[in-house]
Amino acid sequence: MIVVSDAQSIAAARAVSRRLGKLCGGSTGTNIWACALIASELARAGQAGSIVSILCDSGERYRSSYFDDAWIAARGLDLTPHEVAIERFFDTGAMSPDAAKISRTN
Repeated sequence: MIVVSDAQSIAAARAVSRRLGKLCGGSTGTNIWACALIASELARAGQAGSIVSILCDSGERYRSSYFDDAWIAARGLDLTPHEVAIERFFDTGAMSPDAAKISRTN
């Protein structure tokens, strides 16, 4: 299991939404963040493979929360480092190992 924080999930949802021009919700953000971590780990290990995910929710219902900067600020979430990390992944195919700060369990 890959643990994805709220800030990572929201940052990824916002980045994917910008890239697609269509809002995606938090579940999609969680999936994309985890896929980026797995893809980066595979690349660092010199392995190839396929990773599949779906865009599982619309972000329309999150306009007044995840896509509202005031809502984000009121909750003390700092999305900036996570948005930088996921945008870097989109641009380069690599995510810094320390950007993840994840926990794994079997």
